[in-house]
Amino acid sequence: MENGINNAMGSGVRRMLILLRQPNLRTSLKRLIKLTFLFTPCFLMAACMNTSDPNKMEEIELRNGNLHTTFVMPATYKVERGTEALMVFRCKYPGMEPLDPNGMPQDDDINVYITLLDNRPSTTERIVAEAQDHFNPERPGQKYHVGKQGSYELYRSITGTKNSHGIEVITYVFQAKDGKLVGVENPGNWSVNYEAERKIGNDLHIKYLISKKLGQDFIKIDEVVTTFINNHLKTKPNKG
Repeated sequence: MENGINNAMGSGVRRMLILLRQPNLRTSLKRLIKLTFLFTPCFLMAACMNTSDPNKMEEIELRNGNLHTTFVMPATYKVERGTEALMVFRCKYPGMEPLDPNGMPQDDDINVYITLLDNRPSTTERIVAEAQDHFNPERPGQKYHVGKQGSYELYRSITGTKNSHGIEVITYVFQAKDGKLVGVENPGNWSVNYEAERKIGNDLHIKYLISKKLGQDFIKIDEVVTTFINNHLKTKPNKG
């Protein structure tokens, strides 16, 4: 049906152009008006076919081996799939309205990555478990616990090799209401985003990018993001 509409529209446009080249312009205009009435329904049908239904829901299944889970999201989020175990979407904080995944970065956008992994520690959990108390320049990349800032425990590392001047990376860690550890990393002044990481349950690993323009109320931002994810989780991860 779509091909028929496209062919009809293409044919109609060609006939309009031919008519406009005729010497008798009055006759041509009369015919053009008739053709306009004839092909207007085709243009309207094509426009309707290309418009997303805001009420349409999309079911997204994540799989990792025999582990699987299902989300239900409005189609307007245009969820992208990196692998069977990964889904990605972009939204506007704090209302979590959908944003075009390929659009330009905005001051209030959040990019969410959900990966299904089989009961393994999160990056934040590993940082806390493996962090050292004293800085050692011979171990670039090693995380060090350097104190506290308000509600956040601070972890520091230096990227690069021991013979180079690396970039200081700070990770803010806190315990969320659901008991999970959340880590929010500032990769450096070069980045326009903070990078948050946590788990939901045992098998869902969540990463989301926060525009630095949104500030550092990471506890509130995490609550908004995780509430949104949980509200669209149809079936919890299970094996079978």
